[in-house]
Amino acid sequence: MSIYQNIISTIQQSTYKLTPQRETILKILVDNVNEHLSAEELYFILKEVNPDIGLATVYRTLDIFYELKILEKITFGNGIAKYHLRQTFNNSMHHHLICTRCHNIDTISNPIFTKLIKYVNSEYGFEVQDNTIAIHGICEECKNNEDLNNEIR
Repeated sequence: MSIYQNIISTIQQSTYKLTPQRETILKILVDNVNEHLSAEELYFILKEVNPDIGLATVYRTLDIFYELKILEKITFGNGIAKYHLRQTFNNSMHHHLICTRCHNIDTISNPIFTKLIKYVNSEYGFEVQDNTIAIHGICEECKNNEDLNNEIR
């Protein structure tokens, strides 16, 4: 079953209706499976496909998809949130390096995280079903720009 069909099935089994607007938003999310999109970024992509959908519809749909565990949400301290499909749907076990300056999100995958999950399962008798590790800091580009600015002073 494709990611798209799997998510459609999840929505249909919920109390929410699969409206044409939700389906269009879902298609964009699936087409951008490797991206972390804010509601506004999604809205601008959506406007090219369907100019009649409003930003409020995008926010409501993202909230519904988050509630249904279709999406993961990464929130920044300044209120910005970015969304992407949960690992259970995209079968991509990955984690995030989040820059606190430019808000760039790098996706990383490393066997050490898999070992960590196995350790948690065995050490604590806990069955991890889905996980995301977010590491916040300053990316290399911002750090280099900071170093350059310090040299100029």
